[in-house]
Amino acid sequence: MHSKPAEYEKFYFYNASFDALSLVEKHAVSEQQPTEEWLTNAFGVLINPKYLPEILAGREGTVEALPIPANWHSDLAEFGAVFRAIELAPGPKFTMFELGCGWGCWMNISGVVARRAGLECSLYGIEGDEGHVAFAKECLEKNGFDKTQSKVEWGIAAASSGFALFPKQERAGTSWGCEPIFDKTEEEANELVASGKYELLPQKSLEQEAQHIDRIDLLHIDIQGGELDLVAKAISFMNEKVAYVMIGTHSRQIEGSLFDHFIQNGWVLEIERPAVLQVGEKPNVLVDGVQGWRNPRLISNAYLNRVSGIGDITIKEYAAEVSASSSFQLEVYVQNASNDAWNGDGEYPINLSYHWLDNEGNKVVLDGVRTKLCRSCISAGDFVIQTLTVDAPSDPGEYQLQVTAVQEGVQWLEDSGLKTHPVHISVA
Repeated sequence: MHSKPAEYEKFYFYNASFDALSLVEKHAVSEQQPTEEWLTNAFGVLINPKYLPEILAGREGTVEALPIPANWHSDLAEFGAVFRAIELAPGPKFTMFELGCGWGCWMNISGVVARRAGLECSLYGIEGDEGHVAFAKECLEKNGFDKTQSKVEWGIAAASSGFALFPKQERAGTSWGCEPIFDKTEEEANELVASGKYELLPQKSLEQEAQHIDRIDLLHIDIQGGELDLVAKAISFMNEKVAYVMIGTHSRQIEGSLFDHFIQNGWVLEIERPAVLQVGEKPNVLVDGVQGWRNPRLISNAYLNRVSGIGDITIKEYAAEVSASSSFQLEVYVQNASNDAWNGDGEYPINLSYHWLDNEGNKVVLDGVRTKLCRSCISAGDFVIQTLTVDAPSDPGEYQLQVTAVQEGVQWLEDSGLKTHPVHISVA
């Protein structure tokens, strides 16, 4: 077990349907070089210590260890939920929203990790503190995200449009738990603004801000107790467009109500750590809770069983001309270069198949005849040579034959890394 101070031990107590610890270790970057005046976290994200001076002062030019089970920022449950959303993103784009983004912490962390996984990033944040908005923009730029890849809005993430009040800070980074004030009369709002202690800011609803987006791979919500109201009013929109939600919870009552809303709408809870309480006459929340929810409308159970298709299929020998509607056989070399086993049995078996393409590369025949693997499993890093059965098109002409593999009910492996080598064949 990784050695951490005793106060961190409670962060091992989370429930998950996946291995959060392995995901955190997988996305860590080894042997990092420090950057002057910036802290580098375990995942290669640069953070300016001025964002949290009481915690990070003096840590400029250092590289952090893995947050196992937690660090000053977060814990295994939250990191695990965020990385799970990245792992489940179908690509080629990764789109995330961070509501209550602060210095853009999860925009930067998820963006850097997703980019390293080969995904194009679109990162959106909403934050009520003007100084923190400036921090977020600075941090995103430092981590290599330009204005075409990231956008931070100054406003209050809320369930509906309108206006609300947000506390002012003399110096950004002093407080990270400021709560907006809703539903004040015009007279009350004007009085608070006149005091110089509050800003009157626009409320920015998720539906309004994301209306131009077809899919959100990760929605990260941490809005200081407003999460339940937002979810209750935005759940229909989320059902349609949000694939994964990581939500910070600020009371046990909120946690229970969130269970009701998500479960009634068919979402699947994948990871959960309840809020940590200080017990006594009036139990207070010491650490926010964490819930990670998957939307099976956008990430199906079958999709969870997909394997990496990294590998190669090569036709060893073939006839340059075949008869229309004939059946013939080819010998092919199949190499599994992924870290996953390719199983030919079970609920989602992998079979060999093919596509017939025209000379422009358009699919003429999508679903070719299936051929079972000659072994029940091709292990990671292994290969086989076997015979494949092919049916020629019924119409004569010039074609390309693309031999590939399919994970039944899940994916064609060329969509997840399999290299194929189409060959030209005349059909007479």
